[in-house]
Amino acid sequence: MEIQETESLSMPASTSNTGGLHTKLASPDPVRCEDFITFVRDYSGAPFTFLHCDFPYGIKLDKSAQGNSDSWGGYADDEPTYWKLCECLALNLDKLMMPYSHLMFWCSSNFTILHKTLQFFSTKAPSLDFNPTPLIWHKTDNKGILPDPKRGPRHVYETALFASRGDRLIAQSVSDTYGAPKGDAKHQSEKSEPMLRYFFRMFIDDSTSVLDPTCGSGSALCAALDLGASRICGLEINAQWAADANARIRKHRILRSINP
Repeated sequence: MEIQETESLSMPASTSNTGGLHTKLASPDPVRCEDFITFVRDYSGAPFTFLHCDFPYGIKLDKSAQGNSDSWGGYADDEPTYWKLCECLALNLDKLMMPYSHLMFWCSSNFTILHKTLQFFSTKAPSLDFNPTPLIWHKTDNKGILPDPKRGPRHVYETALFASRGDRLIAQSVSDTYGAPKGDAKHQSEKSEPMLRYFFRMFIDDSTSVLDPTCGSGSALCAALDLGASRICGLEINAQWAADANARIRKHRILRSINP
C-alpha cells in the first residue's frame, strides 16, 4: 500500500466557485479507516518525519461513566492492546520514521506505565532518544477522567513523551506545560487543538510529514496543517470518527484558504 502524499493547500485539487471566491478543495482525504497494525503491514510509501501517537491504556477510560464510553469505539483501553501497538511501532520504525525524525507519544501519567514504556522502547527501539521529562497538558476546564470517585481524584492533566531519532533538532523551543480546556468534543480522547498546535511548534514546519496512527477526531492533523506540514496521514479504526475527521479537515482547509 502506498499513500499518496497529501500536501497542505498545495495538493491536486478541484476548484469550486462559492460567493465569488474560488476555493481549492484538497483531496484525497488524509484519514483512512484502518487498523494501525494492518496499515503498517501493507505500507510501502515514504517514511514520516513526525509521528503523533495516542495508544490507549492506563487512563481507565473504559472504567469511566463519563461521556460516550459505549459509543466511542476504537481500541480497547487494556494492557495487551497497548503493548501490541507499541511492539508494532518499535518493529517498524524504519518503515514509518525517517532516520532524522520526531515522535510525540501520549502515555499514562501512572509512574509504573511511564517507566515500563520507556524501558520497552529503550530495548526494542534504541534509535529513539527520549527526553527525560514529559510534556504536560493541564485541562483548565477540569474535564478529566474520574475512574473511581470513592477512592481518588479527578485526573485533569495528560502527559506525552517525546523522542528524536538521529538527533533531529526541534524547530522551536516551547514550555513543557500548557493549559487549555478539553472543550465539548464528543470524542473522549480528543486532544485540544490549541494545545497540540503549541507543542507541535517544536516538531513541525513546512518540511514535516506527519503520521497520526490513532487520529480520532483529526485535531492533531488540523494543528499540523496550521503549522505548514507538507504531508499528513491519519488512521482511525472507527468508521464514523474517520468520516468526521475527514470532514473536519476539509472544512479546516477551506477556511485556511479563505483566511490564510
